[in-house]
Amino acid sequence: MRVIAFKLRGDFAHFRRYFTTSSPLTYCISPPSTLRGLVGAILGLTPQVFPEKLTPEKSHFGIRLLAPIKKIRLGLNYLDTKDGAWVVKPPKGRLHTPVRVEFLKDPAIEVFFHHKDKTLMDELSERLKNHQTVYTPYLGISECLATFEFLWDEEVEPFKGYAKVVSAFRARDLENLKLRNGVKLLKEIIPVFIDAERRRHLSEEVIFNPHAEPIEIAIKEALGYPQKPGETFTFVG
Repeated sequence: MRVIAFKLRGDFAHFRRYFTTSSPLTYCISPPSTLRGLVGAILGLTPQVFPEKLTPEKSHFGIRLLAPIKKIRLGLNYLDTKDGAWVVKPPKGRLHTPVRVEFLKDPAIEVFFHHKDKTLMDELSERLKNHQTVYTPYLGISECLATFEFLWDEEVEPFKGYAKVVSAFRARDLENLKLRNGVKLLKEIIPVFIDAERRRHLSEEVIFNPHAEPIEIAIKEALGYPQKPGETFTFVG
């Protein structure tokens, strides 16, 4: 299987948990639904087009933490721009809405990507190598700009048995687990696919180490990490 890997990082990231409203919380890792939009931005696919081009049946995403998870809360002052509200002076206090928003601080991840379309894979690989993008990439919301870096584009082989899994993995794929003292695991239910109408169709329960360290486990559908014997990764959506 051909896989492209690239690095994503930024100063801040916010991947809003869908059930939070006035005080938005963030997922700890980037959901595949967000990564689909980011790959679409690099390729120049509009929000109306990329959901169809990057469905779970055609594309797969894996996520590896490259830095420990750090969170911070910042105050934002939202501006009401609906129906020209900012043009006509509104009653006092109605134009601005102060909120406390949870952000990831200094996020860095490695993204594993596979698509059935070889032409699309070739185009993405070239754009990543040349650091070219059609639309501005960001981490969850437009205020959190992202930078990306090409890592590798190679054929990978399936792996069976115990290994150091460097990526997040689906809870349903877990077959066996070896825990060491001091190892911490987190579990989240993250959205995998959101259509062009912003409707969530698929979610997955994923497990990962928040300290960005490998986990020694046996899982289904693991893939060998290139040039690193004993290390594997897997797709989550």
